[in-house]
Amino acid sequence: MTPASAPMPPEAQQLLQEMHGIITPTPVSWWPPAPGWWVLTVLLIAGITALIVALLRQRRRTAYKRAALSMLDQLRDCADPDLPGETNRLLKRVALAAFPGERTRINQLFGDAWVDWLNGHCGKAPFVGASAEALASGGYRASTPCPREELLTSTRRWLLDHKRRPTVNGRAARV
Repeated sequence: MTPASAPMPPEAQQLLQEMHGIITPTPVSWWPPAPGWWVLTVLLIAGITALIVALLRQRRRTAYKRAALSMLDQLRDCADPDLPGETNRLLKRVALAAFPGERTRINQLFGDAWVDWLNGHCGKAPFVGASAEALASGGYRASTPCPREELLTSTRRWLLDHKRRPTVNGRAARV
């Protein structure tokens, strides 16, 4: 006789009938989370807050550019003889806002020195040729022809691409 076919003793049969099925443990709860999840949540909230603050600061730093571009769009309706002077006035306002440490120097610049200063504060010199001539002398000599689209395009390029220097307490920092 094999052990599988042997009759089971009555005590074993009774124990077998008293056995229960496998009891599974209760599932692990998601709440409260482990300390690592708390740390990750805090870091995520801090990162998002820092990103929002940085974006708001950048938007505030470039508010003068958006205002200047809006004013430039209004200059499209300006008469040709007045356009170089009005463009020059707009560029002076923007330069004074963007470079507060150079206020005195900016106020003293005019003509070719002013155009050179503008070109020097932009990655690629936007004022060349007829637009530079119109900006340098157009506000002072009515006989200077006004290259309308070239002047407006060069001004827009300078407004978008000029490089601000870092400032410390309103003065240009030495880099």
